[in-house]
Amino acid sequence: MSQLIKLQDFISRYEQDIYHYSSQYVSVKHQEWSQLKRAFDAGDLSSYLIKEKMDLPVIAELPEEGSFRKKVIRLFRKDRGAGKEAEDVSLSETEDEKTERKKRFLRTVPADEQELKQAFLNYFYSFQLKWAMSASDDSFTHLGRYQFDEQLRFVLQRFPDNCLVLYRPVLEVKNVSVELDVILLTPTDTWCLVFLEAEDDSVFTRGEGRFWTRTHHNKAAKKVLDPLITLNRMQWIIEQIFTAKGISFPVRKAVICRNGYINNPNADLEGIIDKRKFTKWFDSIRHNHSTIKHLQLKAANALLMHGSGMNRERMNKEEELSGNHGESGSW
Repeated sequence: MSQLIKLQDFISRYEQDIYHYSSQYVSVKHQEWSQLKRAFDAGDLSSYLIKEKMDLPVIAELPEEGSFRKKVIRLFRKDRGAGKEAEDVSLSETEDEKTERKKRFLRTVPADEQELKQAFLNYFYSFQLKWAMSASDDSFTHLGRYQFDEQLRFVLQRFPDNCLVLYRPVLEVKNVSVELDVILLTPTDTWCLVFLEAEDDSVFTRGEGRFWTRTHHNKAAKKVLDPLITLNRMQWIIEQIFTAKGISFPVRKAVICRNGYINNPNADLEGIIDKRKFTKWFDSIRHNHSTIKHLQLKAANALLMHGSGMNRERMNKEEELSGNHGESGSW
């Protein structure tokens, strides 16, 4: 699983110390998987199986009406207002009980090791989201919307541990917030990626001006914004940040269409990766077994330092310091 070091404008743990947390991530993942695999081989997954009484929420009746709809509304209001305390079952729950509850994620015993791996990937996906959002005050209220983001799940679950991902990061460039698409840092390259997602075997054709045309045998033709515009902007921004920090790390770009085709004879062939080329490109990254490189981390850290969340936090601290200084100066 690749490492999610930045998610939109949330402040992640990696922004506090990417050199520490990148290695800790690999260590935690290896330890969690090893323990699960040993339990599976021993035929005893009882400590990972969800207990119904532990997992099912209790919905209290409303005073006037006990309708199912109002019960659900009440439950969601309770969850949304709970904040970080919602991770605890009760205030009296011990640390050991919390640890035991959080590691229970299997509803049934997996039939084989492959099924076990997928269950673990799904469990660790939630873990990654929390790491990418845990330093932000409002992270809990936004966690659910990313649980079912298929594109994000694919990027995290299918690429290896030595890849670092910034998913639609919001960066501050010359005092302007800019949201990019997907940035993938491998041990050797930085990839700017734009995904074209549509029905299987859709065809994207470059047209005149700022638009491409998407066609499908069962759908009406549709205009989509030229992804190369986004890619070129991403590449320029990243190269500017690297240059300013004296970092020499290759920046490459690609339009990814995993299940369809791209007809674009005038574009750079390396940057057009459709159904015909995707497997070869994908395998070239997955089969790179190199460890995470120092230059890779340095490049990633340079991007994180331009994150809008970090800049907001810095500004708040500066305001606090200037405010305190002003108060002391009035005496």
